[in-house]
Amino acid sequence: MCCAVGVVAPFGVAAQTPTFSDDFETGTLLLSEMPPGRWNSAFGGATAISMNATAAAAHRGARGMRLVDFGTGAETLAVAHGEPNRSGDYHVRMWMRASSLGGGSGYPLGVFSNVFDVTTTELELNPVGPALMANGWEDASNYTSDPVTGALTSGWHLVEVSMLGVGAASGRRRVWLDGVSQVDRVTDFSTGRIDSLLLGEYFGAPNFTGTLDFDDVRVALTPHASRLGVAPSGGGLVEDCTTLTVSLRDSSSGALALAPYTLDLTASTAGSMAPAQLFADPGCATPSSTWRVNAGASSAAFSVRASAPGSLQVAVSHLDLLPGAPVALPNALRGDGDTCAANTSCGSGSCQVGRCAAADGGLDGGSTLDAGSMLDGGSMLDGGSMLDGGSMLDGGSMLDGGSMLDGGSMLDGGSMLDGGSMLDGGPGVVVRPRNLQVGCSASAGLPALTLLLSASWLGRRRRVR
Repeated sequence: MCCAVGVVAPFGVAAQTPTFSDDFETGTLLLSEMPPGRWNSAFGGATAISMNATAAAAHRGARGMRLVDFGTGAETLAVAHGEPNRSGDYHVRMWMRASSLGGGSGYPLGVFSNVFDVTTTELELNPVGPALMANGWEDASNYTSDPVTGALTSGWHLVEVSMLGVGAASGRRRVWLDGVSQVDRVTDFSTGRIDSLLLGEYFGAPNFTGTLDFDDVRVALTPHASRLGVAPSGGGLVEDCTTLTVSLRDSSSGALALAPYTLDLTASTAGSMAPAQLFADPGCATPSSTWRVNAGASSAAFSVRASAPGSLQVAVSHLDLLPGAPVALPNALRGDGDTCAANTSCGSGSCQVGRCAAADGGLDGGSTLDAGSMLDGGSMLDGGSMLDGGSMLDGGSMLDGGSMLDGGSMLDGGSMLDGGSMLDGGPGVVVRPRNLQVGCSASAGLPALTLLLSASWLGRRRRVR
């Protein structure tokens, strides 16, 4: 199951270029550390809060960032990334896991502007539920809060925050949880410009307790790819090579989105009743269950082929993206005359000479083989003899039309072999066997005559004058 590169359909000339990202694989947080992390500085300070990059917080890869608050006082600790007073659209996404929560609320993520208490978005984490709130200032006297109705249950969740139209009075604050829209508020973003992003616990109630894990944090000026989609084309029958196009979609509108880096996807046929093989190309040439979408692409084409009929579902996944719904393929039996490789692929249950035969054994509804000869059901072979369709062999039937051979079974000039003795080589020998079997096959000229003599056969001869 190793990596084979699929045929890539690029959506742009380059990958989505995040303005900031951290997958915490360096094992450090700050730029000042060695090796350098990604964040400009730490915000706050605490003795009862720990924050570090650790394997225990990894969602994808080897590490994530973990914050643990023991709830011993009004302390805060977060990492900060500076922005150059950005306007326009600003999109943040991260994977987040919360556990062992208690006390009052904590604030794990905040986007702030260059003007105090203006143009902000903050995520508030309420241990009851637990649940998130999307809060923010429009101006110094107007602070709004909107509930995120999706519960932040145990396990990892994809959290996305967008501030649209920063610098305009008709901006929008949007929040998605696991790809589902939760908040969409029209907000006056005209005063401030975005100058910082904080992650961790930059604010909270003195008695807030809990463990917060973060991974794959990214910031971009265009919507992030959040979900995979799978669409089949062609195929539908067992043994068909069915092309599957995998696409990257955003949460905002379901539009195509760019891969921020090369994605090695995992394809599977889990839950299927039919055996199938996956391929890392659209033509069923390179077997692989690892499908690659290159950085700078929004889709790629792959394929699957089932070797037997039955329920067939194909699912594609990646740890940094939400999975799309599995695609179900008909994988129906092949019809009469369709190409085939096995009897089980045909609706009739019969695959003959590479094609599905009709239920009665005929091919293509009675088509002929070899210049008119038919197989089964009374068909003619070799211009006259009957097989399995009424004629009797060695059982009283007449062969070669019942004709007499040489005027009454006269054999001219032929000697008979009876254990080595010669039977009078003169012309016109009459042979009268007691145990005689004759087999005739039509050919040009006289029929061929075969005499089978048993051990008890006694021949008599009479010379004909």
